[in-house]
Amino acid sequence: MRHPAIVLATRSVILACTLGGVASAQTPQPTAVVTAIAERQPPSGAAPAPELALNDRWRIRVTPRVWFVAPAGDLTLAGGPKFKLGDVKADSTTLAPFLDVTVREVPGEGVKVGVPNLIFAASGAITSSDSSNTLAGGGQFGSLAVAPGGQIDSQVQWSTFQLTGGQVWRLADLTPAGGMKGTTVVDLAGMVGARVQYQRFEFASGGVTEREKLTWLEGIVQARLDVRLSSEFAAELNASLAWAPDRFGGEVDAAFSYTPWRGARGQSLGVQIGYRLLATDYSVDRNGSKTEFNGSLAGLYAGVSLKF
Repeated sequence: MRHPAIVLATRSVILACTLGGVASAQTPQPTAVVTAIAERQPPSGAAPAPELALNDRWRIRVTPRVWFVAPAGDLTLAGGPKFKLGDVKADSTTLAPFLDVTVREVPGEGVKVGVPNLIFAASGAITSSDSSNTLAGGGQFGSLAVAPGGQIDSQVQWSTFQLTGGQVWRLADLTPAGGMKGTTVVDLAGMVGARVQYQRFEFASGGVTEREKLTWLEGIVQARLDVRLSSEFAAELNASLAWAPDRFGGEVDAAFSYTPWRGARGQSLGVQIGYRLLATDYSVDRNGSKTEFNGSLAGLYAGVSLKF
């Protein structure tokens, strides 16, 4: 038989433990803890906050390409007669590296129709083609004379690098109602800058070589039209004029891109195909003899486009 005092003591301990647990569960949490928990829990029915872009102000696009290009034109060396590069088969097509980098300002509040933003672009290409041919009728190439049936080795190197900057305007936002703003847009940019060009012509036959090297700097003005058709397809057109003492030139570059992947932080990866024509016309007096060239680099290109 249990002693009444022991039973009473046991019941008192059980009751005290129970009341202590309830009081502990109802004790209010410190304000800082409650606030932190509330911030981690979004309000019921609210959409999750969008992730921040990788770069809040600038978007960078890097486009490495392969240019399937060929030189063409009329050339006069050291006061000799004019001839076409095609006459000596120096207009052969070659694969050349061609890189384009574009940096565009994107304000935190987004691009707005009619409001200009900054844009910068840099590009460069290095081309070189070699050929060896037999000239049935011979010819004169500067001081180099090739007899009928003689062989001539030709090399043409032409590299070009340019840097431009200016402003870009959003002309229109054609995104259908209910679509993501900025999906279908038209942008137009006006830019100015400079281009450096390097040319090297070399012709050899019978142990005699005729060589000409030229490097020059020219100013350029450029217009650039970008049309984004959807989140995946876009087209762009670049046109520029270039000038320097005794030199004049121009460029047309049209491209079409397909972007199948876009990241949550503004990145994208796509492919691009296009066509570029770079033309120049100059006449240079060197040591009393004129070197003249009126020609172009032109061809299709293809590459990938990475934006971040």
